[in-house]
Amino acid sequence: KDLPIQLVSITCDPEFDTPEQLQAYSKRFQADEERWWFCTGDWTYLKRITAEVFFHALRRPKEHIEKFILMDAEGHLFADYDWHSEEELKILAEDIRKLSGR
Repeated sequence: KDLPIQLVSITCDPEFDTPEQLQAYSKRFQADEERWWFCTGDWTYLKRITAEVFFHALRRPKEHIEKFILMDAEGHLFADYDWHSEEELKILAEDIRKLSGR
């Protein structure tokens, strides 16, 4: 909460994850709407955005990318981290602090 970051969650199941579903999800996790964005849309567009912007393409519906992807303020890929690895999550926290100058 003390770091100046934005979070973006992109659905891998746009048929289920309507804007209303994502709004409910956001409220359940008490997400700060100014800092955490939940995105859905057309499957073809979501595949393109995840590949071209985040460099981790969705291949088929409901298949999760099991990574946190860290980008700098200019939108460049900094690194990705396996969300199942405690060690990688620690490195992610350190890298966020580095990028934010804290």
